[in-house]
Amino acid sequence: MHFVYPCLPYRPRTVDPMWEPEYEWALAQGLATGLLDLDNDKAWVPTLAAAARPQVLYRGWMLTPAEYGRLARLLPLAVPPAEYLSSHQANGWYDAVAAHTFPSRFLT
Repeated sequence: MHFVYPCLPYRPRTVDPMWEPEYEWALAQGLATGLLDLDNDKAWVPTLAAAARPQVLYRGWMLTPAEYGRLARLLPLAVPPAEYLSSHQANGWYDAVAAHTFPSRFLT
């Protein structure tokens, strides 16, 4: 498993400060890590080519459906786009908890 974190768009290969503590921790644990510049469709995952069956777990800002789709075309993701979207957008998981919470309305 490889963990990919967002980098600063104006400083490629520099992890976004919001994710830097987790990124540094993952590196210190010896976990396979990489950086992602989704604005320019670039990823730096050094050991990805050497892995027999690479899978990438994205750790970063919540992405729109289009952004996650671009990410899925760029890297072999452990979480397919449909699963990511169903867990990150309320209209994908609300029905499972609707009976146990206050009513919600989703507006466009």
